[in-house]
Amino acid sequence: SSGINAEYGIPLLTRKATRKLADNDSHTATPVNPRLAKDYDKPEYEQFDDYLEMVVQLGYVTLFAGAFPLAAPLSFVCNILELYSDVFKLSTICRRPVVHRVTSIGVWSILIKGTVLLSVFTHLYIFCF
Repeated sequence: SSGINAEYGIPLLTRKATRKLADNDSHTATPVNPRLAKDYDKPEYEQFDDYLEMVVQLGYVTLFAGAFPLAAPLSFVCNILELYSDVFKLSTICRRPVVHRVTSIGVWSILIKGTVLLSVFTHLYIFCF
């Protein structure tokens, strides 16, 4: 609940407050394209939090699936909810991200490989002892 408030509630409230202040300001010039001006007022999209959520969730599922078999179905449901919340965030709260062509997801792939390797040893420990 607090994560949802921090991720969506605070940016919406600050955007509304800054919009009211901008509307009260009489020195603003009319923008060329109102849609671009609305987009410019929004905060930039940060991918770090979304990657972090997915890697942590992968860690919970892979590391503790032997101890809690319902982790995978619950994770699937959470991913569906996260998909809809990300669509909302990208379409209404954040500025459109600038597209950059990349070859990989960077350091996140190393963290994922390390999590999967660690999960093998975790499962060996759970099932052997």
